[in-house]
Amino acid sequence: MTTFKKMFRIILLAFIIVLAAAGAGMAGAFFPNLRERYMNKAITIEQVDKKREEKEEKEEEYKN
Repeated sequence: MTTFKKMFRIILLAFIIVLAAAGAGMAGAFFPNLRERYMNKAITIEQVDKKREEKEEKEEEYKN
């Protein structure tokens, strides 16, 4: 009986993995161009150090 339970758990786990893989494959079929839509966009990332600079300015004012 315990070997039957172990085998059943393994088969059930394998079935769930197959279903998840099939679901991921279907999502790729329904949304095929998600990555290509953003391929030609310019990168618009900039570094902002405003808070750090304000803290440093305040510290300098207290020192002087």
